[in-house]
Amino acid sequence: MPATHLARLRQLIDPGAVDGFEVFGLDLAIDGRRLVVSSDLGSPDDLSSVLARPCDVLVCALSHFPPTDLFTFLRGRVIATLVLTHFAPALARREEEIGVQARAALPGIPRLVVARDGGEMDF
Repeated sequence: MPATHLARLRQLIDPGAVDGFEVFGLDLAIDGRRLVVSSDLGSPDDLSSVLARPCDVLVCALSHFPPTDLFTFLRGRVIATLVLTHFAPALARREEEIGVQARAALPGIPRLVVARDGGEMDF
């Protein structure tokens, strides 16, 4: 799953670059379950193709756009567990607040986790 996060950087550093400046997420099937890891998204729209079908776990970076943009995009999508991670520096120490906002905005997602460095969770 390609992501657009580095497209702006490529334009600044080397607009003619064909290789490099790419970032990809993962779409994995594990024991009959689907795990999507977003990597660095340029926009929530980067998830459009991969979330066209249900997802058991979405691990989603929240660094390069407002959390509300993600919540609006995810509303109505079939996701069993949403894991929010990789928070922008401007969001540091606001993880719990953002988790509350996500739960309010996304009542259709049964499980929401705000990940912390070094943390572990069961799938």
